[in-house]
Amino acid sequence: MKPKLHKAYQILLFLIALFWLVGSIARFITHPTTPYRILAALMFINGLLFILLAFLDLRKPLRPLASAIFLLTNLILTFTDQFGLIDLALLVLNLSTLILLLIIKNLVKSQS
Repeated sequence: MKPKLHKAYQILLFLIALFWLVGSIARFITHPTTPYRILAALMFINGLLFILLAFLDLRKPLRPLASAIFLLTNLILTFTDQFGLIDLALLVLNLSTLILLLIIKNLVKSQS
């Protein structure tokens, strides 16, 4: 696996995680009611999962598949509510990360 590609993949995951973590904290502070706090907690967990993905060894079997499923799920969830500029930015980041993951997976597969 090429280190530069893996580093780019990690940076994209950290950018997405940063969005979710900052967004969850902002949501928690600005909306003190219970339903919004639950949403903020889910957003925070999503951010933590993106950080976890950044540290997974993609050379192990099933880890690229798990990462791809998680990224695809986030892509699909982007369209489940109102679609705005932030959603578009997240869509581009998630799609870019997924494409980079597929490239890395194919490189790892060809080196095996």
